[in-house]
Amino acid sequence: MQAHTLGVAVTVCFVPEYAFLAGAHLVLTSLSEPVRRGLRADAADSA
Repeated sequence: MQAHTLGVAVTVCFVPEYAFLAGAHLVLTSLSEPVRRGLRADAADSA
């Protein structure tokens, strides 16, 4: 019974953090993609 409680506690502690990290990674990836495209376009224009 104690092991089960420990497992639940670990899950409750780590799953939201993992979900947050995964979400933050997705947001950063989606935000940085247009920025990279813009930088490439600027480099092509100035070259």
